[in-house]
Amino acid sequence: MRLLACGAALSVALDLEGGWIIEETTNYAVGEKSHSRITIDSQRYKQQTKGETLIIDLKQETVYFVRDSDKSYFGGRIDEVAAELRKNAMSEMNEEDNIFGAAGAVEEDKTILIKKLKERFVASGFSGEKYLILANGEPKKELFIAPKLTAYNEIDPKKLNEIMLWLSGSFATSDQTRIELSDEYIGLIKQGYPIKTIERDPGGGLIQTAVVKAEQKSVASEEFALPKGYAKTNSEEFYRPLE
Repeated sequence: MRLLACGAALSVALDLEGGWIIEETTNYAVGEKSHSRITIDSQRYKQQTKGETLIIDLKQETVYFVRDSDKSYFGGRIDEVAAELRKNAMSEMNEEDNIFGAAGAVEEDKTILIKKLKERFVASGFSGEKYLILANGEPKKELFIAPKLTAYNEIDPKKLNEIMLWLSGSFATSDQTRIELSDEYIGLIKQGYPIKTIERDPGGGLIQTAVVKAEQKSVASEEFALPKGYAKTNSEEFYRPLE
């Protein structure tokens, strides 16, 4: 009995081992500001922002969107959700606005270069070195990478970026996609989590995201579960403006 009990305790301990909780603040060019709480553990990702939550499970290949205001959620298999979101986006665009191209055309590849600079940034006790990301020689993004913040050891960063880009509707067309799915970029963020990011929106405005708190701690599986008492809906209903 003692052996069984020890085995059960070990199983729980292994399930709770590792994981990261990261809090970030993003400042937009238009003067808006947002705060996010990100949890990463065992190929699972959770992002909470302003009463809405995104939950991604790479092992189960699922994604869910949760909203607190009306206690609703939608989601399921990643490929099915991505297809539904694309279909909804395409129906709201005319041909000129179609970000996917008339036949899903892909633009010419761009050369991605990464330059390490001397500047450093410290956040929540983590020190980051500055890197400049260039596409065809044009500066596109700045990252401060903190080697001791090892959150990306807990999840496949390329698969996560791919899913995030699918969900944002920019898959396979934008500079952002080409950079964030490139081997060079993935290799960089595997070295450490970016504690500060500087980039520009499509209009040229500056977007700055910085870590304000980060800690490695045990994360229970329940952290990534759907909240009890929330009703399932579809994407059309979920994104319909609330009255």
